[in-house]
Amino acid sequence: MPDLSPTIDSELEHIYSNFSGIDPEVVAVETSAGVSPNDSSTIMGISWINTLNVAVQYESAYMEFDTSGITSTPESATLKIYPQDVQDGGTDFYVCRAYLASAGTIVAGDLDAYVKTGPSSGTSFSNIVKYSSKVESLTEDEMNSITLNSTALADMVSRDEFQIALVTYHIIDDDLGGITDGSEDGFNIRSQDHSTSAHRPVLSYELPSVPIPN
Repeated sequence: MPDLSPTIDSELEHIYSNFSGIDPEVVAVETSAGVSPNDSSTIMGISWINTLNVAVQYESAYMEFDTSGITSTPESATLKIYPQDVQDGGTDFYVCRAYLASAGTIVAGDLDAYVKTGPSSGTSFSNIVKYSSKVESLTEDEMNSITLNSTALADMVSRDEFQIALVTYHIIDDDLGGITDGSEDGFNIRSQDHSTSAHRPVLSYELPSVPIPN
């Protein structure tokens, strides 16, 4: 089973100072992160934080893999991540299709990469494409495998840069249920720059079987 490491990865985060009436569909199409990305950080956050119903802060993790060498649709694929620092039980999330503005780099303007249909397209909540089922449970401080769906497998062939975003369910499911004053739901995952190589993100895939000639 071949493994691919990210060519680049980073978290992006944004803070809304007015919680009243906040709409996840509006959050999703926000065009630029409030904090500049750090593509050399050793960890990346996935979270949804409500600061006493005064402000909301959320973090999503973005990765790009070089899939130019994949020419046949894989039999299967998994994204492997290493979660740590789980807060309030963590948060459910999805792996989603993303379109970064430029291959090989992540900028603040890529915050809305998962609501696009191309690198320079417009944004719409209806553009969200899930590459996984909702990820509802992870084991802290060990490698976890997330199964990717058939849409992801097809994109691994059609796109030379396979770009993904890991986004909390609050946004993807358009669901603010369960949020209480001062809640802090999320966790960090280790990035491609972490000192322990075995804990870095990996895209693993199974090549299609080749019939044995008679």
